[in-house]
Amino acid sequence: MSSKPKRTIVDAVMASKLLAKLCLDHEESAHEHRHGLRRKSAGRVTLVELDVTGRAGKSWEAHVLDSSSGGIGLLSPIRVIAGQVLLLDLARSAGDAPATVMLRVRHCRAAGDSFKIGAAYENRARIDEAA
Repeated sequence: MSSKPKRTIVDAVMASKLLAKLCLDHEESAHEHRHGLRRKSAGRVTLVELDVTGRAGKSWEAHVLDSSSGGIGLLSPIRVIAGQVLLLDLARSAGDAPATVMLRVRHCRAAGDSFKIGAAYENRARIDEAA
């Protein structure tokens, strides 16, 4: 009988370090509203929506646009709403459980057939494992 690897919830510091692996270059804007440097990034992640009770709902893939120490920019085929809580699964090496980061959506804007999502990392969270 095979068992699924357990998800681990990581805090914002660990999330920033994991997402830095996707980093292509560093860029800072004079109009930057973040506490940390925004890094252009590339890669695919899996997003999982959570309902108000913390239970996992649908999941889908999204592209990482940029990241900073406080949050992440994503391009998603699915529209989400400001305030919504999402889990972001970061694939790791084969056999390892994905690292899971909790996000709170700050904004979601149409971008052609997709949606640009700006989300902040939530601090270490206590939720039931979504499995």
